[in-house]
Amino acid sequence: MEFKRDVRDGIYKLMEGNARHNLSGTLAVACGIDFPWIMYRDLVEGRRETASGFREGVFWIDLTKDLMRFLVSRKAEGYSVAQYLVPYRRRHVFAILDAGDPLPFVKRCADILRKGITGHGHGRD
Repeated sequence: MEFKRDVRDGIYKLMEGNARHNLSGTLAVACGIDFPWIMYRDLVEGRRETASGFREGVFWIDLTKDLMRFLVSRKAEGYSVAQYLVPYRRRHVFAILDAGDPLPFVKRCADILRKGITGHGHGRD
């Protein structure tokens, strides 16, 4: 929540309410704890949900950052290609890449390319 004091009357006014979940929220859902559903049930239906358990061993992969890290740091870190690929061969969820909604991933890639070409980009990376 963001508030700003109105200089005209000295009262703080709501500027923005951001209810979006962060990128790692998909990991919790993949592990069996659906925070968006829990919040919905609480706020809309007034029902208090509790998580009864969760799956372990699910990898969260930010593909663009992972690929950049692999290209830039693999030799210095001493990891083999096989070691880098372990999370991809096991149960995983992607931070941004989603076949049902590819545009956020495409935008992230465009931002990375723009940043690489111009030395600065727009948006968060």
